[in-house]
Amino acid sequence: MNHGTRWALCSFENSPEDHIAKLSEKYLGMPFWEGMGASRMGEGDLQRAMVWVNEHYTFIRAEDESPTIDWVLEKAKAAVMRYGIHGLVLDPY
Repeated sequence: MNHGTRWALCSFENSPEDHIAKLSEKYLGMPFWEGMGASRMGEGDLQRAMVWVNEHYTFIRAEDESPTIDWVLEKAKAAVMRYGIHGLVLDPY
């Protein structure tokens, strides 16, 4: 949040929607879901968080194929060119 770093996130067990909810919680410091003790983020909060997530994260997904490490690295190279990413998160590989 402090440095404007852009990330590619490659996750095979969690959907981009799950990651967006978690990243939004971190960015706003408030829960996405009900029952977490603090007041839940509102629609305006979520929209603001989603703008931030879209500016700092891109998601690498393998829908119909079995990815290899070379496949992931090729997608990451494309993300560097298209989105200017600075880092890659593999969760889990």
